[in-house]
Amino acid sequence: MASTQLIQQPLEEDKGLISAHEPIKLTLRLSDSTAIENFPSCLFIITPRNSRTNQYEYDNQVTIRVQPSINVPNILAAEGGNNADISDFALDLSSICRDYLSYDLRACTQDTSEGVNRDITQSMPSYNMFKEFSVTVRPEELISGVLTPNYDIQKIHKFKVANVAFSHEEQHSLYIANRLYQDGNTFDSNEGLLRAFTHSADNTTGRQKYLTLKPNHRIIGTDECEYISIVAKGGETNYPFAQIRFTRKDGGANLSDGQGNTLALNLNFSAQGNGSYSSSGGIYNWGGNPVNNDFNANKPNLAVFQLGVGTRNIKEAFVGWTSRTEDGTPPIGDWSNIASYTVKTFGSNDSKQIGQTLTYHINHDSENDKYFGKSVRFHWQNRLGGIDSYTFDGMATEGIKVSSKMYEQSIYPQFTGQIGSSAGSARLFTNSETPNTSLKYGGLNNRIGGLTSDEYRSVSKSTVKAFREGQAVSNPYPKQQQPMMEDLLSSPNVWVERGWKGKEIFRDNFDAIPTSGSWNVRVGDFTTSGSVSSLDGHTAGTTVYIKGNNSGNDELWVDSKKLFYYDPEKIYEVEVRVKRSGSGLGTTYCGLVGYAENKTTRISTAGANTHSSAHYITLSNYDQVSDDEWEVWRGYISGHISAGDTAGTQSNSPNFPAKAYTDIEYFAPQFIFHFDDKAGISFIDYLVVREYESDLPMTSGWYSTLNKNYYVPVNIKDASTSTFDSENQSTMTINYVESKEKRTIQ
Repeated sequence: MASTQLIQQPLEEDKGLISAHEPIKLTLRLSDSTAIENFPSCLFIITPRNSRTNQYEYDNQVTIRVQPSINVPNILAAEGGNNADISDFALDLSSICRDYLSYDLRACTQDTSEGVNRDITQSMPSYNMFKEFSVTVRPEELISGVLTPNYDIQKIHKFKVANVAFSHEEQHSLYIANRLYQDGNTFDSNEGLLRAFTHSADNTTGRQKYLTLKPNHRIIGTDECEYISIVAKGGETNYPFAQIRFTRKDGGANLSDGQGNTLALNLNFSAQGNGSYSSSGGIYNWGGNPVNNDFNANKPNLAVFQLGVGTRNIKEAFVGWTSRTEDGTPPIGDWSNIASYTVKTFGSNDSKQIGQTLTYHINHDSENDKYFGKSVRFHWQNRLGGIDSYTFDGMATEGIKVSSKMYEQSIYPQFTGQIGSSAGSARLFTNSETPNTSLKYGGLNNRIGGLTSDEYRSVSKSTVKAFREGQAVSNPYPKQQQPMMEDLLSSPNVWVERGWKGKEIFRDNFDAIPTSGSWNVRVGDFTTSGSVSSLDGHTAGTTVYIKGNNSGNDELWVDSKKLFYYDPEKIYEVEVRVKRSGSGLGTTYCGLVGYAENKTTRISTAGANTHSSAHYITLSNYDQVSDDEWEVWRGYISGHISAGDTAGTQSNSPNFPAKAYTDIEYFAPQFIFHFDDKAGISFIDYLVVREYESDLPMTSGWYSTLNKNYYVPVNIKDASTSTFDSENQSTMTINYVESKEKRTIQ
């Protein structure tokens, strides 16, 4: 009976990932005295596995018939074998595997409400970037002139593939590194991803790389999404996770949580795609049936994950939450006092660092650049499969490029008679005032064209095509960033980020005890034994304001004397960072007090001239738990109420902003602590109001997460660079065009 063996095969599934852009060779050797005669072909059946459901997709499998290699028997003859005894069947699987792979571009807007489930925080498997395959190699035997699959001698091999493309230099260096690592022993040439990029708790090969071409030191704006991709390997109890730590702008080493601990954000959960997070098992508790939320515990322990590490990712991770991390660390909602932060990966059961250290330096001018149209943020799929991002903030211009075909046609006026058809007797007018209405002599009738011409020539357009195009210029960047910039130009998938443009119109960082010069005190006073604190985990300014001593009546009710104009066509965000300590009681309010056009008449949610019943869009009668943990809350308002509407309700989703009462022209921020006449100790770090407008045309007054921030695919037309040798820096200018044609009348 014939025997088979796999003499060449890709890295097995439990050992690591392999690149889809390198040869993935599988060779079956069949041994039989009449191999060539009896086994003229072999079937290669490639079946992908669904990473989410952990089930093989038999409906998507591919079957290829392969003939034997013709040169192998000759080689074996030199070893004394019989040419007819051996047949080799070989196939490169890489092109087939690539057809199953693409990219994972996560949203740039956070929304985990029902029906949306768009999450930009924590980790998420990159389902489209890696794939597991099973290959069945089944020889076909010629029986009575009929090709018949022989199931008894078939071979099955399983492996995992990632959408990763190494350069020739990287392939060479990884080859040498593997030889050194194996110390002369046998090794697999596809182990580059395993040795250099796999974040594993038992890693012994040094700091593992991320699937990015960005340098380890990066610049990021105050409201920008960014993701890093990692090849992660974990066991049942030990898995990798990412940790983010923050450095203060005022010179302090690390940001404190206000409880004597260094603030650290752990990305150790996996977003499930339904608004929930893994409750146990770390990032590997993912997938399952999306219908009934039945997550499968039997998941592969090797996968590609995306981690949200941008400034917006971090801010959104904790809005409205108190203890989203296992250690209860407080949230980051503002970056004004933070200079930079680091990202590292660790093993869950020990403190050993696995991955490289990434440092993000914050560009505090980026928010204004975005509002005034000075920046363009690009996202692209890099050649390692991940998504890299960069903001061109030197200069930005946009326009429309239109192309069309032209044609000429004749248009004839509508005459009932020809002018001058009766020789000498027809005239346009019988006299200077009365027109000749006789149709016989060419009187006037409704027509198109001039008075004296039977026709005129007209040029029209056809096949009109219009594309939006733009130009973006970077600020100077160091040479370490050059590979990333070159990768942007060669990427097959590039997007620009568009959406809301916002500017800050009110801020109080409470760097000192507030005074009646800036705030109207309605109830209570600012005098308190608590004073202010410079050591209590502030993220904005230099201090936090503390109200109350947990004794007697500690209520405080204030609204700002600084008013801002309210444009109902825009949307406004009121953000506050607060916490409560001790055993205090009472509720917290935060929102806006409305004013009429004269700036003195107040307008409540019921239309009354009072500071009470204000537009508490951020917090309304909120019982903040006295757990000494910071909370960040945001409220939204846009437009005016219509008949039957309710004004100024708590509205923490930009999908459903509150509405202002009729005739409100101005607003002033307001907050209340320890309502009503309760004792307590409350802290406030900052109160900020931002004004947003949409960059989508024809969308005034319409706001949702669909247009808050979104991606637009573009093609890079050309680019140029300028180098400053003395400073070893360069700038890049990119000309791009949107890949989607603008609609026009044809």
